Amino acid sequence: MATHPTLATQPRSVSGKKLKALRRQGIIPGHIFGQGDSVDVQFDGHTFQRMRELHQTAGLLELHLDESARQMVIVRHIEHKPSTGQILHVDFMRIRLNQPVRAKVPLELVGESPAVKLSGGVIILLLETVEIEALPEALPEKITIDATQLKTLDAVLHSSDLQLAAGITLLSDPAMPIVKVQPPRTEEAAAAGASSTVSTTPQA
Repeated sequence: MATHPTLATQPRSVSGKKLKALRRQGIIPGHIFGQGDSVDVQFDGHTFQRMRELHQTAGLLELHLDESARQMVIVRHIEHKPSTGQILHVDFMRIRLNQPVRAKVPLELVGESPAVKLSGGVIILLLETVEIEALPEALPEKITIDATQLKTLDAVLHSSDLQLAAGITLLSDPAMPIVKVQPPRTEEAAAAGASSTVSTTPQA
């Protein structure tokens, strides 16, 4: 079986208001559900945040509860504190490797857009993630968007334009715009259009 990112967790006994003290120690509370009994866990917040930055929590994840108990999961939901973005809680869902699962996968823009390089346009990323369905082993950590397809200042790419590997089904609306080119504000900006600026205005 392929090697997957791993996260060490410990059983969690505290709940309610006591979770604040846990978070102050840099520990994130979590919950494992599906395919058996539910389990409350906790894990190191810095480690989990680093894994998120590396896109290692987008696909299949191996949780280590102790030296012998290991479970394959996907991250189903992350609760954030609205004012700061701090991670408050994470829900993990157990999976079976032979059953398709649904997951939200981050989008990443790659390549250079001719509309940016030649005409001074600005790329606007409209969505941060799309929802897909695939067997757990086929879940990608991210899906790339080819910016070279954006050739004109009115160019727009939709979910249906994503190049998905075999075995991956798009569940998001195929007509949903995911990225577009915004014309430069002035003619001077167009003339100086060698700088390839990417702006993100994600939708929920």
